[in-house]
Amino acid sequence: MTRQFLLKMRRQQQKISQNHGIQTLYLALQSVEGGTQGFFRAMMGALLCLYNFKETMMNSLQRTTVFCALLALAGLTTLAPAQAQYTIDYAIRPYQSNVYDSWFHGINNSGQTTGYTVIKNAGGQFVQNAVIYQNGNAQALAPRGTGLAINDRGDVAGRVAGSPTFFPSTGGQMPIVAPGFDGNTVKGLNNAGNVLVNGFSEDQPTVGERFGLWNTGGFTTLTALDALYPATPVDNGIGTGTYSSGITNLGSGDRFSAGVHRYTFDLQDPDNEDDDLFTDEFAYAYVFDGQSGYKMLQSSTPGDEIRPINFNADGSIFGWEGEDLAIWNEDGTLRSTLPTFAGGLLQSGYGGYSSVQRNNLGQIIAITSAKGIALYDPLTGMWSDVSASIAGLGTGTFDSIEGYNDLGQFVGLVRPPAGGGTFGFVATAVPEPGSLALLLGVGISGVGLVLRRRRK
Repeated sequence: MTRQFLLKMRRQQQKISQNHGIQTLYLALQSVEGGTQGFFRAMMGALLCLYNFKETMMNSLQRTTVFCALLALAGLTTLAPAQAQYTIDYAIRPYQSNVYDSWFHGINNSGQTTGYTVIKNAGGQFVQNAVIYQNGNAQALAPRGTGLAINDRGDVAGRVAGSPTFFPSTGGQMPIVAPGFDGNTVKGLNNAGNVLVNGFSEDQPTVGERFGLWNTGGFTTLTALDALYPATPVDNGIGTGTYSSGITNLGSGDRFSAGVHRYTFDLQDPDNEDDDLFTDEFAYAYVFDGQSGYKMLQSSTPGDEIRPINFNADGSIFGWEGEDLAIWNEDGTLRSTLPTFAGGLLQSGYGGYSSVQRNNLGQIIAITSAKGIALYDPLTGMWSDVSASIAGLGTGTFDSIEGYNDLGQFVGLVRPPAGGGTFGFVATAVPEPGSLALLLGVGISGVGLVLRRRRK
């Protein structure tokens, strides 16, 4: 009974994805046949470069030029997110002529995103394909599928006809086989090509959920985590169990984090669904070390629910702690609680999918309560509302954010200006031209001063 209940929950989430395709396709067919502070840091870098040359009289102009460039780039890393205007690629007609529905679930640091698109084939039939999508071009991986995670090599993990599937960057596809697991789903894929699999035990009635790691060499069950997911067999309609609520991507070294809920149920009269009793509460959250151990994530306020979202390259964990966004260290200690955004943030997106993401630079992109976009700059420690800079979309348009790369690109679901439902998108930050021109002017002027000084 416990496993059937959790499988029902998982199938319901998959139905949300399927229903999204049906509903938005129907609607589509009906309607369509970095900031100033970063800049000043860059300017100060250029000026510091000139001052340094004057004081030390470096013999190599080449070394000076490289030094200046590095300082300017340090400023530009904050200039892009804070001063950026955003272009946005809508994967739907009329913006993409043969796309009738789409949804994107992840993006790598090369700008490749994965998810699915629905197109018309030569016979006029609608086909949903798992894809790698970039710059308006969709590489079909398999029909009846969707990509759920993509790594920097271009490998994709997803599902085809409901079954977990791996698509290596070299081509082809392989089934992700997890012996002893039921109701399997892909939860992460790292740059080593390892896939995080989550499911339910076929032969362990006292274990609520299980995790495992799959790669082309085989499958390994993470038995060390079984103790975190206790369950009791159903007796006279009464049972208890645990399940994950918030699972991060799979990081380097096969590390990840997850939150755990505990539930109880009492069917009372099996023939009367109206008298069923059910309780559900947050239990704890943990970080897995990639080997055989784990640490519990600490909370600043006992009882606050912790819902992990991202596992970042530096080993930190990002997620929700109660009503606040927070960052934890790899040993589970709480590193910091982020300031709140004045307008409020959505804690989850469409169908329970993510509404906020953090990249490896520490930048955070989030959907506001008004369904616009807020950006957090880790260097200033401040939020800014960038909704108006995203191709004029404004608020009331974004439904999920499910990937955010180190180039400042993010993906998920959005309602485009043409309407018709919500569809996959790729938003790309474009640094403000005026700021770049002024910065380049400072750098060129500095080189000129250096050359004139050397000629005297």
